[in-house]
Amino acid sequence: MAHEVKNIMVSLEEAFKEANQIGLRAVELTNTRPNPREIRLTHPFVDDTEIVGRDDDISSVKGMLTSSNYKKDLPVITIVGMGGQGKTTLAQLVYKNDAVVRHFGERIWVCVSEDFKVERLLNEMLQSLTGKKVEMTNWEALVKELQKKLKEKRYLLVLDDVWNENPEEWESMRNCLLGIGGSKESKIMVTTRSDVVVDVMRTSDCHRLRILSDESSCILLEKIAFAEESSLQVEDIGSNYVNMLLQRSLLQNPEKDFFNNITHCKMHDLVHDFSLCVSKIYCFNMEVESHDQTAAGNDIEAVHLLLISDKQKRIKKENLKRISSKLRTLILNSSAYLEDILESFRYLSTLIVQNSEVDVLPTAIGDMKLLRDLDITDTKISRLPDSFTKLYNLQTLRVDYLEELPKGFENLINLRNFNMSREFSLSGIRQLTNLRTLSEIRVVREVGGFQLEELEHLDNLRGELKIGGLEGVSRPESAGKANLWRKSNIQKLELIWDSNTEDRNGIEILEGLKPHSNLKSLTIVRFQCSSIPSWMVTKNHLLVLCNLVKIELRKMPYCKQIPSLGDLPCLQVITMNQLGSVKCFGSEFYGCTNLDGASSSNIHEAAVTTLFPALRELDLLHMRELCKWSDAMIRSNSSSVNLFPLLEELCLFRVQKLDLLPNLGDQKCLRRLVIMDCKKLTRLPISKELVSLQKLEISLCPNLTSLFSEDADEALQGFGSIESINLVACFNLVGVPEIPSLQSLRELKIIVCDGVLASWTRLGTLTSLEDLDIYGSPRFWPTDLQDLTRLTSLKIGGCYYEDHDEALDYFPWHDSKSGSNNNIQPCFVSLTSLKLTGWRNLKSLPEPIQYISALRDLTIDSFADLEVLPEWLGKIPSLESLTISNCKSLKQLPNLNNLQHYPSGIAPI
Repeated sequence: MAHEVKNIMVSLEEAFKEANQIGLRAVELTNTRPNPREIRLTHPFVDDTEIVGRDDDISSVKGMLTSSNYKKDLPVITIVGMGGQGKTTLAQLVYKNDAVVRHFGERIWVCVSEDFKVERLLNEMLQSLTGKKVEMTNWEALVKELQKKLKEKRYLLVLDDVWNENPEEWESMRNCLLGIGGSKESKIMVTTRSDVVVDVMRTSDCHRLRILSDESSCILLEKIAFAEESSLQVEDIGSNYVNMLLQRSLLQNPEKDFFNNITHCKMHDLVHDFSLCVSKIYCFNMEVESHDQTAAGNDIEAVHLLLISDKQKRIKKENLKRISSKLRTLILNSSAYLEDILESFRYLSTLIVQNSEVDVLPTAIGDMKLLRDLDITDTKISRLPDSFTKLYNLQTLRVDYLEELPKGFENLINLRNFNMSREFSLSGIRQLTNLRTLSEIRVVREVGGFQLEELEHLDNLRGELKIGGLEGVSRPESAGKANLWRKSNIQKLELIWDSNTEDRNGIEILEGLKPHSNLKSLTIVRFQCSSIPSWMVTKNHLLVLCNLVKIELRKMPYCKQIPSLGDLPCLQVITMNQLGSVKCFGSEFYGCTNLDGASSSNIHEAAVTTLFPALRELDLLHMRELCKWSDAMIRSNSSSVNLFPLLEELCLFRVQKLDLLPNLGDQKCLRRLVIMDCKKLTRLPISKELVSLQKLEISLCPNLTSLFSEDADEALQGFGSIESINLVACFNLVGVPEIPSLQSLRELKIIVCDGVLASWTRLGTLTSLEDLDIYGSPRFWPTDLQDLTRLTSLKIGGCYYEDHDEALDYFPWHDSKSGSNNNIQPCFVSLTSLKLTGWRNLKSLPEPIQYISALRDLTIDSFADLEVLPEWLGKIPSLESLTISNCKSLKQLPNLNNLQHYPSGIAPI
């Protein structure tokens, strides 16, 4: 078999090469690839310990790259081969080769795939060099930025997985690269499957990748097939399979959730095509047509079948016999013949019903003794027949509208996964000890309703568990009998009270619901007590919550206590929302109390105390009584406190009694700072350490006078990474110096902040600005807006300041005061969307608007005295949409036939 596979690969490679030479090109067959190819993202990093048999290839390509024998500038070196042979891996190995690293001053890796757009590739190059996200649209600006980094330098550019066979697109890219002005010994390395690409890119040297030798193939097989089993050990068999497939490169690019669990993978093109080829005799899609015919006229020998129909088309019983008795998986999208199906295919192992009109599950379901997986989430089935309890082999049940369980449900002793999209009472599950997934349940106080004791022996539960209706717990001691502390595989726990009245038993219930120390996420909602359980505040909290990654406390109006969180080593996210009685964040919050025992000894011995060592996000929302947030105190055995060393996001919303924030540490990792509706806040602790800040949003803080804890000019020097600044309704904010040239700033909103506008009189140096909103007194509007060449969206107005500017009867636009059209220079060359908000006494629009060449969307708002729109408005060639609002005096419109979207209630003239 191995020799046959080798011969086939050689034959295919030769055929592929010969076909390209005579001009034949590969095409995608619609029946084998129903979806467009996804972009396969690659990177320059590789573990070379797992690579075998490529030493000669590395040496050959390395020699090409370091050679100085090429005559033309920017020679292209290509690596060519069939998909899956390892072109990208070879490029990665060469890219990290010591000799190559020494030879080139700069190295740039760009994954091209099928998206060969010059603008994207240049942006990717710039991002590779700077480490910052770049999204410029102007080629000239991109080339100039790359010149700063690469001019006269010897660099290597890798273009991985190139599919583009259009010579004009490559010529445009090459001209841009030549314009950068790098050293003549700079080179481009390309990986591709296509010989046409090799010709189009006018390759200077080409390395053709061959299949591995027999010896290397055996070594690789041994590495993959006989890898140590310990490297594949995971918590459950589903993850085991996924890890094995990833280990063997049958699956790639795993995506993980917040808790590091694999959620999605991609399949390599070759594996996908091979899977389709192998499975076509087992998998089939059958469509029931108007005359009870199928898409295929022969008997169906399928094991897995998708049966497509609608409620008007019913397949006859005799035609069901055409489907093989070997059928094990069936997907239905209709109920018109569901009972016939169940009677005809009693040996199904998987049944999926996908039709929102299905509301009854036939009793014949009880005869399907081998059924293991039933999915009725896309139906309206609310009850299960009594015969359902005979499905002793059922392992997975997915439901949506189910209201109650049939009697004898506990007979389904093999049930492992019970997935529901909404919580309901699950009385009668205490015997289902094999249950692993039980996402949502609800406590019901009435006789026969679900109580927490039913969880007592379900120690195999894992993943997420959501328990609602906890005010319905009839006996507080039943919470302890749930034995959550014993359920070590539960990662996410959500505990919900539905009542808004104070619960006298709440503290005992929550005390009894102490989780296992493996818990990673804890959410508590509507807990109606003033204090919290001991396992959240005493020294034992370090044992119970030691692996906690996320905690969320919501709608707890009576709670005056907060958990001790500063010492938790894994905690990354804290959300406190509507804790209406909490007044102070102090030592309890930081976890700075003198702890006893071995668990805290290492902390006390350290010269520096680190609090919240892993925290990345802190959200405090609707904390109506919080009025004091103390600085962290230095412990007796510590020289200093390292606070929030990894904090990336801080959000305060409606914390209206807090007047001062504490020292937040060095803030070097902070990326997003949002302060909204904090009416007493007077100052923010922003410093020059904010080197990573990308978004700053301050709104509805009327008493805020300064953003900075130190010299403002010095603090702004650390804003090099900021991309968005939003300042809204901060009437007394004045401690802001004139804005410097922030190369990364793309969005700026200054709304009802005249003190800021008065300081920032010139914005033309913001060369990357794309989105700008300015609402305030026109007296303070910047005078150089026309210099913002990359601006695509502008909203500007002064409707909030009618009283202050009542005498102003013109819109202070660039060149608009005089009304002269002479010698008007092109401005706002990239502007596509414009909104003008006016005030009383304005009777005309600024005329220079008609010269904005790219304008597509125009909004005119609150021009109360405007009676007539100018004729030139209908002659703007690019204008597609016009919106008019609050212009009560408007009587006449110009000809607007060119518009694609007319103002509401207005027809074309």
